[in-house]
Order: sequence, then structure tokens, then C-alpha cells
Amino acid sequence: MTPLSTDSPLASRHTALGAAFGSLGPAQVVLGYPAGREAEVAAVRERVGVLDLTHLGAIEVSGPDRNAFVNRVACNDVAALQPGQLHFSALLTEQGTFLDEITVLRFAERLLLIVNAENAAAAWLHVVQHKRGANIRLRDIGAETGHLTVEGPGVEALLQPLADRDLAALPFRGIMRARMAGQDVFCARQSYSGEDGI
Repeated sequence: MTPLSTDSPLASRHTALGAAFGSLGPAQVVLGYPAGREAEVAAVRERVGVLDLTHLGAIEVSGPDRNAFVNRVACNDVAALQPGQLHFSALLTEQGTFLDEITVLRFAERLLLIVNAENAAAAWLHVVQHKRGANIRLRDIGAETGHLTVEGPGVEALLQPLADRDLAALPFRGIMRARMAGQDVFCARQSYSGEDGI
């Protein structure tokens, strides 16, 4: 797997805001801001907060055998998802133990596996080793993929003016393509904090 970038495209903005950084696997990640964790938690609970997850790895799986292949390496059934949905899952060893927690996003012609930065190289190796003649194409797209999660009760009000699609139509664990702030993105409704998140 290609080494992940140690800097987010937002690194200069984080620095300007006084962020403290630390290592998470090969990535430099934001640990916090001068206002402190209580203020960050209050912002997400009462208004909105942004978490830069650009350090996460991303593995694209395409080809006719993609669903069967991902079912072989992960613990949840991809067939339970419709295109445009996601679920949480895990990459499993042959002994049934966890290699890493992952998020699986199902699109019409591909699957996307989002993996943790500290396990991205191991996850890539694990997936490649289990290909075993499956009619699939694997691509490591972590270094070319940015990932922000915006969470809190104000998430829709903040993001809707930037989007060309109706974010209210995005269901929990749903995915939609959109233009946002002039960029082609896909939006997923999920939550790391327990609040609404996109």
C-alpha cells in the first residue's frame, strides 16, 4: 500500500488554529485545539464540529466478483447493502479474529473499504493476499482521497448552502454523489460522535 500522506490538505489551517499534532501509524493527525476537548465536545453536541479523517486508508474493489470477495475477507454481508449504502464491518483473519474495523461503502460498480491509518498497510496486504484468482481489481486510493466528517445538530444547515443536492434526502448510512464547495464528492450520513454526521 502506498504510504499515506503525513499531511492533510488542511494542515496549514489546522496549524493556524493552534492544533496539536501526533502520530497515528504513518500519519500526522490533529490531537486537539487550544480550547480543549470539553469545548470541542460541546461544539459537536450543541452546534457543529469538523473532524479531518484524511489519514484513513481507502481500498477500492471493482469487478464481477467484488461482493463475494469482500464477503470472504470481511464479516458483514455486502448483499445486505443496496448501492448507495454503507455499513460498519471488520477485516477478519483466517482464525476469525479482527485485523481492523472498516467501513464498507457500496456503489453501483464498486465497493470502497475505509481502513484505519495505523493498519492501512496491513489491511492492503491482507486484501491482496486473499485475492486468489477472484475477478476483481484492487486499487489503493488512500493517498488520493480526502475525508472530512462534519457532525452535530447544525450539520445540514452548515453544509446545505455548499451542496448541489438536498442533504435532507440522505438517509442514515446512505451515500450520494454531490458537488460541494465546487468539488465532486460523495457524502455519507454516519456518525462517530452519536450526533448527526455527513
